[in-house]
Amino acid sequence: MRNNKKTYVSVAIAGLLTLILAGGWLALHLQLRQVQQNFKDFTQNISEEVENRQSTLERIGLNQNILFSKLNESREALQLPRTEAIPLQTENGLPDSGSSESAARQGTGENTGDALFFRGVEYFDEYYRLQELERRLTAYIDNQRLHNSLTELKLNLQQNSRRRYSLTKNGERLFILDTLYIKESPQLRVSSRLHREKTFSMGKVDRTVEESTNFIKNELTEIEAHANLFTQKIQYVRDLFQSTQVSQLLREKRLKLLSPEQPAGQAMSTAEWRIRTAGTNGSDGGWIFNFGVRFQDNRYFIEEQSYEEQADFRAALLEQLQQIDARTPQQRDVAAMIEELSSLSKDEAFHAFLAENNLEMKSEPREDGDYYYFDLYHEDSRHYGAFAVLKKHGKVYLTDSEDVVISELKTITSDNRISSRAGKELFPTEVKPDTAIQELPKASSISTAGNSKETLILLCGTHEQNADTMMIARLSKDTGIRLLSIPRDIYYKQRKVSDYYRLYGIEKLRSVVEELTGVEFDGHITVDMYAFIDVVNILDGINVYLDKALIDPTYRIREHGEWKTLYFKAGEHHLTGIEALRIARSRHTSDDFDRAYRQQLVIKALFTKLNSLHAGNLQEVYNLFKVLYEYVDTDFSAYDLAQFFLKYHNADLQPRKSISTDNILYTTYSNYYLSGLTEEEVDDDFYKGAWILLPKQNDWELIPRFVYQQLYTE
Repeated sequence: MRNNKKTYVSVAIAGLLTLILAGGWLALHLQLRQVQQNFKDFTQNISEEVENRQSTLERIGLNQNILFSKLNESREALQLPRTEAIPLQTENGLPDSGSSESAARQGTGENTGDALFFRGVEYFDEYYRLQELERRLTAYIDNQRLHNSLTELKLNLQQNSRRRYSLTKNGERLFILDTLYIKESPQLRVSSRLHREKTFSMGKVDRTVEESTNFIKNELTEIEAHANLFTQKIQYVRDLFQSTQVSQLLREKRLKLLSPEQPAGQAMSTAEWRIRTAGTNGSDGGWIFNFGVRFQDNRYFIEEQSYEEQADFRAALLEQLQQIDARTPQQRDVAAMIEELSSLSKDEAFHAFLAENNLEMKSEPREDGDYYYFDLYHEDSRHYGAFAVLKKHGKVYLTDSEDVVISELKTITSDNRISSRAGKELFPTEVKPDTAIQELPKASSISTAGNSKETLILLCGTHEQNADTMMIARLSKDTGIRLLSIPRDIYYKQRKVSDYYRLYGIEKLRSVVEELTGVEFDGHITVDMYAFIDVVNILDGINVYLDKALIDPTYRIREHGEWKTLYFKAGEHHLTGIEALRIARSRHTSDDFDRAYRQQLVIKALFTKLNSLHAGNLQEVYNLFKVLYEYVDTDFSAYDLAQFFLKYHNADLQPRKSISTDNILYTTYSNYYLSGLTEEEVDDDFYKGAWILLPKQNDWELIPRFVYQQLYTE
């Protein structure tokens, strides 16, 4: 009995020790696996960090080489000795591969870098994984049960690569077999033509064959049903284009149908038709749109739009065909030009422009064999001429009262107008003294403008970093407020004045204008053109009187959903912000100097509106100027602006002349001026450069003399 107890105790102790040892071994094994995984993650992170730092060093080295190359070019130009770049240090402390020392070490097999050994360890693991995948795939492919199932399904097995096979039927690839490593386990992936796939464990070959062939059988049934439906839909499209309605549309619009190259039902891919215009001489014209049936989802499509139901597809296709404009490009050009002229004949601005010239135009064209004529008549109903649209290609010509062509419309420019050619004198005459210049004050009598009793401000209107408008404002208790515009195209020191703002900013522009005009400014005020719209709207609009109509056919505006020509009648106008901007910016039918005068009128209207709203009330004026201050760039404070207004709100604001060709400037082109050549001395290919303004006789003293006259004399 006692022996039995000892035996039981011994067995229990042995079992307990076994459990302890097994538990300890399992714990150690799990810890070892965790350590291995941590080590693998650590080595991978180290490798990535090494690669990133090495890549960064290489980019720095490349930039350094470029820098030293440019530096040595400059040193050679200065006849200084060349200098060498300082070699960069790599991760192991050695010079980079661009240095001679590194090249020498590489030649002896040194300096391989620790990262390569880490990659080597990883490559071992990848190599053995691929070996295992190939072994298991070979066992799967060689399995007799697999071949029996494929023969039953009439599927052919084809090898594409060492780890990829295809299953085909009647020449169509229906399945792809390849291998993957998923969760540390070899997997077989089967992908079908319907873009569905499934993976199977490759632990036991027979089980893998059974599961994969069941999937292939079920999927093959789906593919064959899908292919049959696809064939039916292709046949529906073919039958649709044999129908009377569609065939008639194709004939009426002279369209050509391009069918898929492969016969229906023999290709499991998108069946696509294309519609083209018939073209000329039997050739294909332009591609209009495509349509068809997609195999992937068995849906009809027209361009990017897809359709499930036949009725929806048929309705959309008929609508698309009916909307096709089958006219030739020439016919479309002619129709577009006729429509443009018909619209122009109803344009209020064009009517006003014709009325100024005692003319009117018919809105409906008359026609002969070659042209459509939009006739112009004198106010006494005499035929004056016409805009004639050539039927052959849509070009517009001017014809006289007898329908004889005078000129093609688009070739008429300011350089080839009859009046500009006829105005040139055949023989030069003695230059007559310019009385306007003779009346200017002498340069010696002009002192620098500005004193304690007045304020001089540079006003600048900008748009997209360009100085679009520049004015000098002189504020004086004695003489009131005077405005004088500075043309932006004055060519000063080989650059237009406005370019100084675009390139260098307002401070440089201010110093250049001071140098050019002899004026020393107390400050500047700059307003963006679109902020100007808000300023006018804050004041609830302004009133401007135009002494003549403003018509600008190049300035198209959109009102009530229609595009119109910019047109303001002569007389009083209450303007919104956008309308005020249009009047200030338009310059086509009047020159830049008329535009400058209109800008001065707008400023005067703003001043008048401010005066009528808030004159004499300091708090209201200050509050208003705090709002307006957000829209301007100035070196004055909001308080300064309010003080200027309170001080000068009763002063007379006098728009003055602009510096212009009417007084001291002349026009030319920059390359004529810089080369010293004239128009008669160059050929037609000569590049004239930019249109510029210069002081007459190239005497730059004329500008400060004129500015002084306008700002300081009556």
